[in-house]
Amino acid sequence: VDMIAGASNVVTNTIAIEAHVSADPLVRILPKAWPQSIRRAEKARELFLDADLSKERISRITGHGDQDPAVGNHMAIRNNRIEIIFLRE
Repeated sequence: VDMIAGASNVVTNTIAIEAHVSADPLVRILPKAWPQSIRRAEKARELFLDADLSKERISRITGHGDQDPAVGNHMAIRNNRIEIIFLRE
């Protein structure tokens, strides 16, 4: 986070933070993927703010739950990720 926050000083773009989690092998009445991904995105925002990134630079944070996997196996650990996107002006 410190490295990305430092590199972001080169540009003025706003930033979107998106968090994803792998699917749970159990079917639950209250799925945990959504709140977990939102907590991860919020934690990433906190880390960026602690690294002196201006809060005005963070345009949005989004938790995608387990709905946008990076790999075909929805339960793969690779699907647990945070994406930092520099938005176009």
